[in-house]
Amino acid sequence: MKFLFILAVGWIFFRLLRPWFFARDNHARASRPTQTSTAAGAEVHTVRCAYCGAFFSPDEGVDSGGRHFCSREHRDLEKAAGEHRSPC
Repeated sequence: MKFLFILAVGWIFFRLLRPWFFARDNHARASRPTQTSTAAGAEVHTVRCAYCGAFFSPDEGVDSGGRHFCSREHRDLEKAAGEHRSPC
């Protein structure tokens, strides 16, 4: 019974802290360009949004400070979030 309780508490902590751990990893690789193959075999260059992680064509997004965003709204939200973060 004690084992199940510890397992349940561990699972709850994992579920609560998982976004924080993966968010740190996403910022490190957010702007890394990728190559995607289409059905016709041609490769399409895509980038990842630094805010939401969505992949898109660079000509459809917004660049700011060497980072890629899928929209101006996400660029502005990331800039606003960056002003409120404490330096680590």
